[in-house]
Amino acid sequence: MSEPDKLFFPAQKYKAIWECAGDAMLFIDRDGMLDCNEAAMRLLGVTCRETCFGRPLSDFAPPHQPDGTASGPMLKTWLEAALATGHARFECQLQRPNGSLLYADVRLHAIDLGGGNVAHAVLRDITGRWEAERRLGSVKDAMEACLHQLSYFDNVSGLPNRVQFVDRAEMALRDAEAAQRPLAMLSVGINDLKKINYSLGLAAGDTVLREMASRLGNVVQPRDLTARLSGNEFGILLSDGTPESAILVALRLVTAAKAPLRIGEHEVSVGISIGISVFGDDAGDLPTLMQHAEAAMYRAKAAAGEPLQFYGEAMSDAGLELLKLENSLRLALERNEFVLHYQPVVAASSGRIVGVEALVRWQHPELGLLPPAQFIPLSEQTGQIIPLGDWVLREACRQAGEWSQQALPAIEVAVNLSPRQFRKETLTTVIAQALQDSGLAPGRLVLELTEGTLMENTERALQTLSEMRAMGVRLAIDDFGTGYSSLAYLRRFPIDKLKMDQSFVRDLSRGDAVIARAIVNLGRDLSLDVVAEGIETADEMATLRSCGCEYMQGYHFARPLPAEEMTRLLRAGRI
Repeated sequence: MSEPDKLFFPAQKYKAIWECAGDAMLFIDRDGMLDCNEAAMRLLGVTCRETCFGRPLSDFAPPHQPDGTASGPMLKTWLEAALATGHARFECQLQRPNGSLLYADVRLHAIDLGGGNVAHAVLRDITGRWEAERRLGSVKDAMEACLHQLSYFDNVSGLPNRVQFVDRAEMALRDAEAAQRPLAMLSVGINDLKKINYSLGLAAGDTVLREMASRLGNVVQPRDLTARLSGNEFGILLSDGTPESAILVALRLVTAAKAPLRIGEHEVSVGISIGISVFGDDAGDLPTLMQHAEAAMYRAKAAAGEPLQFYGEAMSDAGLELLKLENSLRLALERNEFVLHYQPVVAASSGRIVGVEALVRWQHPELGLLPPAQFIPLSEQTGQIIPLGDWVLREACRQAGEWSQQALPAIEVAVNLSPRQFRKETLTTVIAQALQDSGLAPGRLVLELTEGTLMENTERALQTLSEMRAMGVRLAIDDFGTGYSSLAYLRRFPIDKLKMDQSFVRDLSRGDAVIARAIVNLGRDLSLDVVAEGIETADEMATLRSCGCEYMQGYHFARPLPAEEMTRLLRAGRI
């Protein structure tokens, strides 16, 4: 007999039972396997019994169990439990030498033989049961996920439904009340959805709902709560719920909804009506807040030409003025109310004018001449910056082309591009058309962008800038020094100029002269022109000249001037 036979089978009849048993059985201690029967060899996929001796059971298991538990420490823990308490039972995944996997039910019973603690193990293959349970669990999980989706989400738009909106809005209102933070509710109704359903079919109506849901999501912030509340009504709970911020969001929603959408062979335009109520001012609880917003929305539907309405007295004087200004802004381009003023860029050593920057002004029929700060942020919010920016580009090129035909000094004209304008896919087409219509040489046009605009999507920005450079247009970084100021992007992007931010000019006496000098040296090393903005005094000009800066712009030389006055200044040739 072998040593295991002598140890465990003093009688031949027990050995026969051991070998003929249908269950896989083995003896194991802390050092590894001591013996196994034929059934165990078949289960573990081995052909030679001796190859098992001295090997722990973890040698016949994958590194990790399906739940991620490490197999070695787990099997050791169960063995120790059996030796300490007398028995243990568990389930685990095993792996045969050929790589195939099985799932086993393992029972351990401690026996005291040979002077040490040994466990008798019985293994049963439960792979079929385990896979059936796993499939059942997957079906159960899928059903629970499906029920959750049906219970809390709208199946057409994919947005939260009314149930989820109420649950989350109640919590948001409690938090806002505790923090004394304003919240506003927007009820957004799609106009004429029933007509689309009747004329183009319900599938077309669903397309409209999905598209409107997407457009709403592109406008609101991730922290805001958006849901589909009923057939043609969406609800939005704004975390920044002041009347003024609610108006800005609502105006952006109105603009986003106006863009035509295509349904099969048809192109349709869908308007929206928005009702706004403010928590605390109009209502002290969620049901009242929602009811008042919905009532205001229906009033907006009934008021032709007024896409949004407030409930009660929530709209402040500032909000009313903002809404009035936005309505005027939408018509300003059609009424030719925008004008360009031009501020010269000067070579400080000679006073010679080398370029101008085009700056837009709004000649408002009631409020007078408005500077950009009073309407550019609003135009950004509402999307009006796109047509306005295109107009500025065309008008600046037209005026520069006219100056060129008058045999005035050859100068550059600089135009600022807004972030939204720069992201527009047709921007290079607009630039090319403006140059062609005006006859302006491409090298005379400078397009200015901020560092933040370039860093939003560097790959797309690089592609757009490369297309502009291929046209012969020159490119400048505006407000340089306040954003990323990275050498990496300066080397990578085809930039011609740096416009030093005027904040450095303001603080030259307090040490920013060092920064100004560094920017000038950086531009020189990279073969870039550097223009200092915001020069207001002769001392500032002298300090910047001592830093090596040659090109300057600011009130010290000239304020932004109407085209007629700028023409007279160009004829003089210098300042």
